[in-house]
Amino acid sequence: VGNESNPSLSFILDMGGAYFSEKDRIHLGGHAPTTNGPAVTGAELAASANIDPYFKFDMNFCFAHMHLEEIYFTTLALPGNLQVRGGLFLTRVGRQNNTHPHSWHFSLHALPNQFLFGAEGLGAPGIELSWLAPLPWYVELSGALQMGEGGSFRTKDLTEGDPSFADFIYPVRLAQFFDLSDDWALQISGNAVFSPSAMGPEVGNRTYAYGGDLLIKWRPIGRGDTGYRSISLLVEGWYREMEVPQDLWRDVGGYADLIFGI
Repeated sequence: VGNESNPSLSFILDMGGAYFSEKDRIHLGGHAPTTNGPAVTGAELAASANIDPYFKFDMNFCFAHMHLEEIYFTTLALPGNLQVRGGLFLTRVGRQNNTHPHSWHFSLHALPNQFLFGAEGLGAPGIELSWLAPLPWYVELSGALQMGEGGSFRTKDLTEGDPSFADFIYPVRLAQFFDLSDDWALQISGNAVFSPSAMGPEVGNRTYAYGGDLLIKWRPIGRGDTGYRSISLLVEGWYREMEVPQDLWRDVGGYADLIFGI
């Protein structure tokens, strides 16, 4: 069997440490350390392989929490610049939600994203369709239908009967990428998520979230002495409306990362 048929395997370990000066503190979930001292915040097995010229397979299993984070297929040869992804996957909204701990710049999800999508991020079984627009610059539109829960979003409880199309989670993302010069690049994206509210979905409560993210990066290329030097600025913001029993919650949040590569 040739190497092109064998999966690419990665074993990734993330460790962190914490010191808490007070016992009465906010306990974050997900990959956050919970006690004083060192902690394994992530231990992941990742596998990826092209099954044939038409499909790719990806899987991520987290040994730290003993659960399957992602397992999905991706099409490789659909016409019209279309691509379909199906299975269990992290939702592609914002810059951080669909990433794993080893690719984060910090040890935790950004706090606004934890508040909105949960400590582990928004991810659930579903089907996603994306389209690469035939334009002079990079434009990709993606949308998905997912079934599960995460943070403010939750599909209808199956014990209440079969869900209708209004009872699923619907994420949408429009990403645009521009080469400003040989050394500068800019990505601007808009995001939205619609679903029943995590509080009272069985009575018709709903959640709506709208966001945007911007990444601008400088990385000199074509010069032998530059190494890994780079500077990037990432800004992401969200606005949420969440219907709860007898009330409507409105929230705004965001974060910014300034990263220097040395």
